Amino acid sequence: MVKSTAKLIDQLEADREARQARGEFLFEGAGEVLAELREKRGWSLAKVGDALGVAASTVMRYEKNEMPLSDYAVTRFAEVYEVDAERLMIECMERVLPGMKDSAFGKLLEKVIESGSGNS
Repeated sequence: MVKSTAKLIDQLEADREARQARGEFLFEGAGEVLAELREKRGWSLAKVGDALGVAASTVMRYEKNEMPLSDYAVTRFAEVYEVDAERLMIECMERVLPGMKDSAFGKLLEKVIESGSGNS
C-alpha cells in the first residue's frame, strides 16, 4: 500500500531519531544538486515528479532542502536523471560536507566506486 506524501513526510519526522540510531545518512542540504540536474535537462518539476511517482511539490521540497534526501531517494533521482547513483551520492555529500572528497572516507569511497564494488 502506497502512503500519501504527507504521511511519508510525517513519518520521516517521527522516525528521525530512529534513523539516526540506525546510522542512516540523510543528505540534508543537497537539493541544489538535484535542481541543477533538472534544470540542465530543461525538465519541469512535474515531469520529474511523474517519473518518481510523487507530486511536483515534493520534488520542489527536495530541491529546496525542505525534505531530507535519503540514500534511497538519491538512487531514485539517479535513475530518473540517468546518472550513476554512487557519483550522485558523492556529489550530494560534497555539498553537505565540503571537503569530504579529500577526506580519508571520501578517498576510500572513490576507490570502492572505481573498483565497481559499490554496485549491487
